[in-house]
Amino acid sequence: MDHAEQTNNAVCTRRFLIRISLFVLVVSVALQAVAHDSSLSAIRFIYRDKDTVVSVSTHISRLAQSQGCAVSLMSSSSIKEAVDHRLLMRLDGKSIETQNASVSIDKANDLVTWQTVVAPQPKSLDVLARLYPEDKLSQTVVTVVKDGQASEEYLLNAGNPRIEHEQLKPDMLAISLQFIKQGITHIFSGADHVLFVIGLLITGGGIRSLIAVITAFTIAHSITLGLSAVQILSIPAWFVEPAIALSIVAIGLENLRALRKTSPLSANRRLPYLAFSFGLIHGCGFASALSLVALNAQQLLLSLFSFNVGVEIGQGAIVLCLFPIISYLGRNKPVLARKIALVVSFLIATIGAIWFVQRL
Repeated sequence: MDHAEQTNNAVCTRRFLIRISLFVLVVSVALQAVAHDSSLSAIRFIYRDKDTVVSVSTHISRLAQSQGCAVSLMSSSSIKEAVDHRLLMRLDGKSIETQNASVSIDKANDLVTWQTVVAPQPKSLDVLARLYPEDKLSQTVVTVVKDGQASEEYLLNAGNPRIEHEQLKPDMLAISLQFIKQGITHIFSGADHVLFVIGLLITGGGIRSLIAVITAFTIAHSITLGLSAVQILSIPAWFVEPAIALSIVAIGLENLRALRKTSPLSANRRLPYLAFSFGLIHGCGFASALSLVALNAQQLLLSLFSFNVGVEIGQGAIVLCLFPIISYLGRNKPVLARKIALVVSFLIATIGAIWFVQRL
C-alpha cells in the first residue's frame, strides 16, 4: 500500500468517525428528550374543616413543552397562567375561581404545584379533561383527600378522559389495570431504562445467565421502588437522573471490557452484581413515575404491585424480542455477534456519558 492510499484511508476513517460521533450526539440528544418525558400529572382535592384545597402538580419540563418554551423562561406568573388555562373542572356545577391561586416550584425534582382554596366545601366536583388532553399518552391522577388520607383515587387517560364525581365508585380491578399500563408506558417512554436492559443482554449467555441478571435487576428496583412509594426512601431527581446515566455508561464499559477478553459471546459473571447495584438506582427512577400519586392505604399495595407488574411486562417484552436474536447469532455467527455487541456497547456507553453531562 503506497503513501497516497494510506493517506486516503486515514481521511476516510476520520470522516467515518466524525459521522459516527455526530450521529451518536444527535441520537443521544433526541433520546434524552424522551428518557423521562413524564406524561403523568395530578389533581388533588384536599377537604379541610371549612374549605377545600385544590392542588395541581405537574413536571415543569412538561408544562414548558406544552407552552412551547424553555424551562428557564417559566416564571411563577407564566406557570400560573398555563395551569389556569389547562385546568378544566366544575365545583357544584360552576367553574372554579383561580384568581387567588399560588405556585410553588421544586426545580431539583422538576415539579411545580399550583394551589387555590375554595369555600364553602363543594358537594360535587367534575374534572372535564386531563391536564394535557392534546397528548394521547398523558394521564392525570385525581385524588380526593379527606381526614388527612386519600379516600379515592382515579386515573384519567385517553380511554377515560373525564369524571363526574357523584357517579364514581372506586374499582380495584380498574385501578390495577391502569397502573399496569402506567408501568408498561414508563418502561417504553424511558429510553435510559431500555438502553440499560439492552446493555444487560447484548453480550449473550445462556438462559441461566439471563435469569440471574434479570432477577437481580428486578429484585433491586422493586426494593427501592417500594421504599420510595411509601416515602421511607427519598432521593432527589438531581442525583437519581445523572446516576442512571452513569449506570448506562458503566454497563457499556463493562461489556467492552468483557468482550476484549473473550472472542465468542459468553456469560459475564459480573453482570448480575452490576444489575442489582444499578437496579437500586433505576428503582428510584421508576418511583418518579409515582411521585405525583397520593395513594390511600387500601390502594397503595395494589397500585404499587400493579405498576411493578407493568414494568416487568415492558422489560420482559424487550427480553423476548432481543434474547432469541442474540442467542442465535452467538451460536451460529459468533464473529458477527461479537462485532454487534462491541458497537452497541460502545454506543450505549457514549450515549450514557452524554446524558450524564446533560443531566448535570
